[in-house]
Amino acid sequence: MTDDAAHDPKYSTFVKRLVSFKKRKTNGQKAETDEQFCDRLGISISRFRSWLYKGTEPDIPSLLHLSETLDVSPDWLYLGRGHSVEYLRDEGLRVTRIPREPLEIVEEIEAEEAARETEPHKKRRKIS
Repeated sequence: MTDDAAHDPKYSTFVKRLVSFKKRKTNGQKAETDEQFCDRLGISISRFRSWLYKGTEPDIPSLLHLSETLDVSPDWLYLGRGHSVEYLRDEGLRVTRIPREPLEIVEEIEAEEAARETEPHKKRRKIS
């Protein structure tokens, strides 16, 4: 790790958070090895180790991929801003995810509702 990278708050935040995910135990198992962790994240071991030991920073696509895979925001992972999803869950706060479904569905429903509201109301005749 370079001296500059070691003293960069962004770098140390990113590395600390990344390592904390690696050390977490799942279902009573031991912490993952570097290889297992990298396989789970879909990154190369050399890239992971260059972040840890050489002080290189992740590129934007890698940061986005990691945050998606780890279920955290890129800001939280890299800069430590905001809260992790786990923190919000622990605090009992409701976490709402925006669905990735196309906006066209919502627009279609809104158009149908608007059309119903503008239709002239038809009077029904009473049958006696």
